[in-house]
Amino acid sequence: MYRRLMIVVDDDPASRAAVAEGLDLAKALGAEVLFFHVLPSPTVPVIASDMLPLGTLDLKAQDRQLQEWGGRILAEAAALAKAQAVPSRGVMGHSEEAATSIARAVEEQHCDLIVVGSHGRTALQRLIHGSLPASLLPLAPVPMLVCRVRDRPTATD
Repeated sequence: MYRRLMIVVDDDPASRAAVAEGLDLAKALGAEVLFFHVLPSPTVPVIASDMLPLGTLDLKAQDRQLQEWGGRILAEAAALAKAQAVPSRGVMGHSEEAATSIARAVEEQHCDLIVVGSHGRTALQRLIHGSLPASLLPLAPVPMLVCRVRDRPTATD
């Protein structure tokens, strides 16, 4: 059925929900997991004309920090996969638009399912904060499993 799952990872509860569900599914199917993290592009903050800059704007240093942060996120996800004996690897993408980067990586990495987290926001909250699953859905070249943040039952429940 599914042989390579892409699990979109970030440092938030929705991502952790996607990792948990995706790893459970991968283990049940005997599938490989590709953890994918989209690095935001380094940006120059907009500073009002009456404000002084708060320091130097070193975009290369900012990019290095983002790479390190993304590496930690991927390493944490890989450790969870290893603990469940699920084969995995991690990839980082660069993009100002996360959905486009994810859709492109799905095709390049030959994934057959995207697992992504959702905060379960209302329409108004999605308008204000945005929604990765909503922006990814029309671009996704393969099916998506959207995992909402919730309390997961434990093995003793």
